[in-house]
Amino acid sequence: MNRRWLLAAAVLAVVPASRLAAQARRSLSVIPTVGYTLPTYKWVEDPAVEFKPGGGLFVGLTAEYSLNKSFSLAAHGLRTFGLTQTFTVSFPGQGEFESDMTTTQLAGGIVFRPLGRLPSGAPKSVYMEAGAGLTLFSVATGFTAAADSFPGFKASSPFVMGGMGLSFPAGPRFSIQVFGRAQYLLSNYSSDFLDYLNAPPPLTPTPLEGKKGLMMQFGLGLRVGR
Repeated sequence: MNRRWLLAAAVLAVVPASRLAAQARRSLSVIPTVGYTLPTYKWVEDPAVEFKPGGGLFVGLTAEYSLNKSFSLAAHGLRTFGLTQTFTVSFPGQGEFESDMTTTQLAGGIVFRPLGRLPSGAPKSVYMEAGAGLTLFSVATGFTAAADSFPGFKASSPFVMGGMGLSFPAGPRFSIQVFGRAQYLLSNYSSDFLDYLNAPPPLTPTPLEGKKGLMMQFGLGLRVGR
């Protein structure tokens, strides 16, 4: 009888331990993503001239390394399609010009899963993320001049970000992720063309100043791995 009780106790001890081991398992996941990114502010806003970046569709790739059942390290990169994102220069009351632009981002951060993982090691639904990275803006100059020497609009800025998402299982090692991110750019917009407008004789009585602001992202991802 004592042996039976010992065997039962051993089984009860092993099962939770095996589940905990599965949840604590370290793993690497790859997540292709698609979505939409949208700057919510104007780079330059003055009664004489405005620089306004538009939103665009992006494709990206995220690599996530799970440290335990709740925390992971993540790195991602993305780029917008030039034909889906535009940049507009407006001269109020006189006209405006529009060109294609692209946004490229590289970032890293931490992913937190407050609900942990399933016994199989698959992530549960809700997750949050925080991190930082670098944004590169590239603008075509076809509407200004064909000469390569003409000042351009390209710019860059570091950013900090926060976001949330949901995971929906789609197979033993697959899940679909829906996410949203808010990114705050830390540098005021600056470019060769802005310097050109501020050079003597300046376009405005006071120098034009670039702004910094918020970008939003909404997307889908296919998580491959646990």
